[in-house]
Formats: sequence, C-alpha cells, structure tokens
Amino acid sequence: MWFKENMLLGICAFCNSEFRKREKKYKFCSILCANRFNLNGLNKVKLPSKSKRLAEFIGICIGDGCASKYQISITLNSIADRNYAPYVLNLSQSLFPGAKISLIKRVDENSIIVRINSRIASEFIKNMGIISNAKYIPTWILNKQNI
Repeated sequence: MWFKENMLLGICAFCNSEFRKREKKYKFCSILCANRFNLNGLNKVKLPSKSKRLAEFIGICIGDGCASKYQISITLNSIADRNYAPYVLNLSQSLFPGAKISLIKRVDENSIIVRINSRIASEFIKNMGIISNAKYIPTWILNKQNI
C-alpha cells in the first residue's frame, strides 16, 4: 500500500496513458511514444505524382541541381536566371507542400540557390534518378507515359 502512495505517476504526452515515472523528467511511457511524438523533426511532406511539372522539376535538377541525404539544392545564376528563380521556387513549393523551402542569394558568387530541406523529398528525387554523380532521366519521362 505504501508503495502506490510513494510512486510517481505520469500521463504520456503522446498516447495519454498513465505510467509509472522513475524520475520527474519523464514525459512519455515508452521510447516508441517519444519517437512518434516528435518524429525527430521530420515534417510530413506530400509527394507529387508523375506529371509534366514533376518531369520539368527533374529536368531542372538534372541540369542545375543535386540531392544529398537531407536536401535538394538547385543553383541558378543570379543575373541570367533572375526571372527564372521565382518560377523554380513556386514549382518546388507546389510539388512538395509541407517541406521547408528557402531561397538563398549569394552576391559574391552571383548565384541563387533554391533549397528544399526534407529527407522525404530528397529520397523521392534520388529514387527518380537524381544521384550526385550519376544522374539519369527516368524511364517514365523517356516513354512519355503517365504525363
């Protein structure tokens, strides 16, 4: 009886179940609930279906872009592509809603970088054929199917 009175109880911030706390700092009943609660900073990104706009974006990435583990970067010339950079930014925002997209201007290098910070979007583009040193055009674009 004295054990239950002295026991610290808490309510899980994810599943709202009651659990026994070992220390006052615990907020979750398990590691699984903690990982599901914050998703380790992962944003939910809606991925696009095959379309002419996606084919155009892949073409832009083949010419001026790269995909790393956590981001997609497209580097444009700030003088020659001054009117084209907002179009690429809007195309990126419409194809990957939910992803953090930024426009970086580098005056010393005369460049504008459109950066999509999302692991999900980066893996999607890598699966489409945008790999750092071996870029290729996906077969669905070459066959002009589903466009």
